[in-house]
Amino acid sequence: MSAALRVILAAVLTVLPAPVQAERTLADLTYLTSHNAHVSTGDAKWWPPNQGQSLRKQLTDGVRGLMLDLHMYGNEVHLCHNEGRECGPVPGLHYGTPRQTFAGSLRTVVDFLNENRGEVVTLLLEDYADASALASALNSVPGLNDLIFRPDAWKVREQGWPKLSDMVARNKRLLMLSSAPGRESMGVFHGKDYTVENYWSLGPLGDKLECVSRWSDVPLNKQEPNFKRLFVMNHFRDVPMDFAARSDNGDKLAKRVRDTCTPAAGRKPNFVSVDFYEQPTSGTRPASVVADLNR
Repeated sequence: MSAALRVILAAVLTVLPAPVQAERTLADLTYLTSHNAHVSTGDAKWWPPNQGQSLRKQLTDGVRGLMLDLHMYGNEVHLCHNEGRECGPVPGLHYGTPRQTFAGSLRTVVDFLNENRGEVVTLLLEDYADASALASALNSVPGLNDLIFRPDAWKVREQGWPKLSDMVARNKRLLMLSSAPGRESMGVFHGKDYTVENYWSLGPLGDKLECVSRWSDVPLNKQEPNFKRLFVMNHFRDVPMDFAARSDNGDKLAKRVRDTCTPAAGRKPNFVSVDFYEQPTSGTRPASVVADLNR
C-alpha cells in the first residue's frame, strides 16, 4: 500500500467509525480535536488564527472534539479569545469579525449531528460566560437538548462510559465539558470531574515536550474505582503558526503520544488537540496518528 493511500484511509477511519469502534466506549477511542476551533479564517477574520477551516469543514474533515472559548459580549455569549471575562476591544484579535455567537456555532454542530446520525462530538469549553446567558444560548438552539449526553444520568462515574453504539441508539451524541463548575442542570459538565489534561503549551519554540498535568489537584495518571477519566492531550504552541504546525503535528506528535504522554497518563489520549489540524498535508498527520490509536 502506498504512503498516499495509507494517509487517505487513515483520514476516512476518523470520519466513518468502523463497526468495531461502535462497540467501544468513549474512553477506548481517540478523537481528532481542534484547539480554539472558532479562531479560524474559515468562519471569521481572526489574527493570528489557530485553524484554517470553518467549524463545519472541521467536522466534515473528521474533527470530533472542538475547543471553544466562551466570553460575554453585552448580554450574549460569544466565541472570543481573551484573558478576561468580556470579549476584548480589538476586532480579529479578541473577537471574530463578524462576531461569532456561541448559539450560532451550536447550530452548526447540531446540524452536522442531525445529518450524520452515527457521529459523536465533544465540546471542550473554556468558559467565562454568565450562567444565565449560557442557559439562554443553549435554550435558543432547536434540537440541542435532544442530543445532549449527560454523564450523570448515565452514571458513568459508577458504571463507566457507554458504548458508542448505545449513545447513537439513544441519540445522545453531544458531550459538553466546561472549565466552569455548576452548569450540570444545563447539560454542561465540569471537565475536571471527567477528564485529565496535560499542560497546554509546547512553548514558543515547540520544544516543551514533557507531559505534566494542567491541574495540580488532578494528576494525569489519576485512578478511580470503576471509572476511567478521558485524557485530553494538548499539543500546540503559545502562538499559533501554520508553518510551525507542519512540524509539530507530524512525527513529533506521534512520538510524543507514544513515548511521553501515554506513559505519563497510563492511558492513551482520548482527545488529541492541535492547531491547524490539516497540517502537515502529507506523511504523518494528526488524522493518521488518531487512526493508529484507534486500531
